[in-house]
Amino acid sequence: MLAVERAHLMAEQHAGDRVAHLGLAGLGVAAQGRLLIVVLQPNLFIQASPTDYERSLSELCGEGFRRAVLEDYGLFDPVVRRSPNHIVATEAMDALQPSPYLDWMHVTSSGNECVAEVVAGFVADLLAGN
Repeated sequence: MLAVERAHLMAEQHAGDRVAHLGLAGLGVAAQGRLLIVVLQPNLFIQASPTDYERSLSELCGEGFRRAVLEDYGLFDPVVRRSPNHIVATEAMDALQPSPYLDWMHVTSSGNECVAEVVAGFVADLLAGN
């Protein structure tokens, strides 16, 4: 149990590092007159209603890997949400058929288009002053 607790502590420390790194990245981008937009993208393991294909693909990855990704996403989510300009696009591909997933995170062009549409809407709102 001690090893598991230590792993969680290290993961939480890395989450703090991510916040600091995003802050530095934001400052660097702002110094160039640009805006940093942080996007939390979908992955195979967070599909709301996985298809048979997606369940099979998930099984190929293994339960341990799936849990690790979900845990890491659990740490990333609040980091992304703390960023001033953030997009949580984790549901962007939930209804896409056929499944866009090639593996646990890489997707077809239709999957990339779904995420791009979410980002484009966000950018349009920013440009409109919303």
